[in-house]
Amino acid sequence: MKQWLNLIGKDTKSTPLNRNQIFDADYKNGKLLFAYWGKRTFEVIDENGKQQNLLNQTEPFTPHWVAFLGNEKLLFSSKLIFDGSTPKPYLIKLNETNDKTIIWEPD
Repeated sequence: MKQWLNLIGKDTKSTPLNRNQIFDADYKNGKLLFAYWGKRTFEVIDENGKQQNLLNQTEPFTPHWVAFLGNEKLLFSSKLIFDGSTPKPYLIKLNETNDKTIIWEPD
């Protein structure tokens, strides 16, 4: 069992719905992959505490879930516009060297 401390920063600004939290996480081979709702980022941290920002997003995109897929990473976010419209999905796959492939993007 592994525990990581201080994953959430205190000085985030413009968090979606004022929620500074980690929305989802996945673990594989000593690495924790997570969707950081508060900073609008996807990040990974290893068992030694080395944290890496994989992808920054800007409003209106908000990270929702992550998953390891073999040696690749799936990063899912939504385009949230608060005008009564339905959230639009945005799914990205990162390969072993973090090259990005867009699988599904909002229209």
